[in-house]
Amino acid sequence: MTAGGLATAVWTDSDGVWTADRSATGKWGPSQLLLPGASAPLFTMNERGDAAIAWTMGGPPGNSSSVLAVLRPAGRNWTSPQTLASGTFVIADHVGIGEDGGAIVTWETYQEICRYGECFQNHFSLHTSRNNGPGWVRTGVLLGPDANSHIARVVIDAGGGAMLVVLNSSGAYVSATQPPAGNTWSTFNTAVFVNGLSMVSELASDRDGNVTMVYETIGLTTSQAFYVDGSIGHNAWSSPVLLSGGDTNVRQIYFAVATNGTSVAAWLSSSGTPAIHAAIRTSSTIPWSVPVTISAPGSTEISPEAAAVSTSGSAIVVYSGYNQSSVHTEYAVNYTP
Repeated sequence: MTAGGLATAVWTDSDGVWTADRSATGKWGPSQLLLPGASAPLFTMNERGDAAIAWTMGGPPGNSSSVLAVLRPAGRNWTSPQTLASGTFVIADHVGIGEDGGAIVTWETYQEICRYGECFQNHFSLHTSRNNGPGWVRTGVLLGPDANSHIARVVIDAGGGAMLVVLNSSGAYVSATQPPAGNTWSTFNTAVFVNGLSMVSELASDRDGNVTMVYETIGLTTSQAFYVDGSIGHNAWSSPVLLSGGDTNVRQIYFAVATNGTSVAAWLSSSGTPAIHAAIRTSSTIPWSVPVTISAPGSTEISPEAAAVSTSGSAIVVYSGYNQSSVHTEYAVNYTP
């Protein structure tokens, strides 16, 4: 949603990728089949209404694939699809957008080897493509080839400075930065090394370039949510901080940040009776609140589905659940500062 109240929805079905807009008065306009035959869209929009979608066409079991993108400048129509990369094989990872509408897409080339009826993907090499208005400019290989995907995430601050966070071959999350007008990334610095399995929930930046990454550590019997704070200006990071409090079995973490740094995080806690827990903070530079339970009592098989927050500090978490009679319900929980 934009600061003025325009909302944009993007979804997919067997026909392709659709979109629709809701005005500030609350009335939805007609849906539009934006990308026929496409699926798995990576969608992002800033508070002005500039938006971008990236997606992958083709790929296994075929022998050719492409990474494509469309843009929508605020108040205007979507552009025609533009091909960022094509070959055997390429795949889109993530898309980020700045307050001026400039966008960055992270994508990878890889190989697939099939033996005895099983196929394995390896030799992942990381690339980015950036659009500051005139067209897309791509980098060369930033990392790789490595055995696994780099799970690249990218953010852009109000001045156009960008940060890229990826998983390297040593199992560390590392970051590089890029100036507003350039397409050259800095050397990589370590953001955090997780000794074991992990999963990134989201990477987000406020308008000043204060960056937060929320991630889940996964052990044999426990899982927890942590965060690290970084800076686009200095490409430096804090030590990891526990976000999930006393929860020892955390899954499905949703994290959102407003342009002024106000943030919300929500997750499923299965430590004991399953519940949805949430925490907030009013700035990118202060600690998070103590987690609280926000799910309705008696819900079972519950699952968080979305989280959002405004610059005023108002937050919303959407989750679903079943009661003891196996009746399914969608819930929305609001937080007002």
